[in-house]
Amino acid sequence: FRRTMGGLASSFGVFYERWIRPGAIDAQRSDFFSDVDVVLGALRRRMDLEDGTLYELADSEAAPKD
Repeated sequence: FRRTMGGLASSFGVFYERWIRPGAIDAQRSDFFSDVDVVLGALRRRMDLEDGTLYELADSEAAPKD
């Protein structure tokens, strides 16, 4: 999970650096929205992975052992 988070952080860093400049979004609006879709898609996949795997794993480890 830590490795996949690193990729997400890196992707967001690239997104941020590309679009933080004044006027960048206005100059390339459609590219900006395409990049937003990519970043939000990666974030959604990460959240789904956590909800579907990480939390279940943590719950099973925290459950009382017989």
